[in-house]
Amino acid sequence: MAYDDHEDKLRFDKKRWTVNWNIHQMGENDRHYMLDDLVDNHLTIGMDSIKVKELLGEPERDFGFSYNLGLYRSGLDPTFLILEFDDNGKLKRVKVETI
Repeated sequence: MAYDDHEDKLRFDKKRWTVNWNIHQMGENDRHYMLDDLVDNHLTIGMDSIKVKELLGEPERDFGFSYNLGLYRSGLDPTFLILEFDDNGKLKRVKVETI
């Protein structure tokens, strides 16, 4: 995918987020470029799990309610956005882990 400038690549874009990540599983994944904008401007603590699914699509559930970010931090191992919810289905914690 071509980008007009670097800033566009860093902005959260639902269409780019929901593209089948398996295509990029062994290499870079556009999701990791958007991560900061997603966490800072789109995911909020207390957000309902249904709203999260509307925003990000169904979780891949590799590790609970998670989304694959591809080879992000280490460059060698897959990294995941892992979301934790309280008993009422409200977002309580957002973490990124390399597994």
